[in-house]
Amino acid sequence: MRSFPRLEYEQTTTLINQLNSVRVPKLVLLMIFMLFFTTQVFSEQHTTAFGKATVEIGNQGYILSVEVASTEKQRSIGLMYREHLDLSKGMLFVFEYPAMQRVWMKNTLIPLDVLFVSANGEIVSILKSLQPCVKKSCEIYDSVGIAKYMLEVNAGVIEKQKLKVGMMIFLFL
Repeated sequence: MRSFPRLEYEQTTTLINQLNSVRVPKLVLLMIFMLFFTTQVFSEQHTTAFGKATVEIGNQGYILSVEVASTEKQRSIGLMYREHLDLSKGMLFVFEYPAMQRVWMKNTLIPLDVLFVSANGEIVSILKSLQPCVKKSCEIYDSVGIAKYMLEVNAGVIEKQKLKVGMMIFLFL
């Protein structure tokens, strides 16, 4: 879910009242507010720029160009609001440490296959054809094994490429 920084209503009201009592011209107030808002938005956009990498799955020569989500902010955004994903593309989520990982399809507009991958590159769990969810409450899916990475690709790739638990994934970061 994507949210923009904003001041709470009470904070905004208090700030405006304090500034009005000082008799600051409204144009100056507007300029201060705009500077604060644009700085926050720029800062947020800068921290959500995804890295790039290449992934090879198995010995079949199936290669993907992936965006890398390695921060909590990037992982929370993932492929949300994307209307298209090329067949040769995907998103690799890098978690801080290996654990049972979870995923949901909140605000994801395209169906996806998901592969959970161990720290040594072995596929430990597969979820096929997860459907988009634009409701308030979306199902949460869990990995079956301990995973350090999660790879999201277009729905149908797992079947088409005959990907299976136990296969290896090679990451070129």
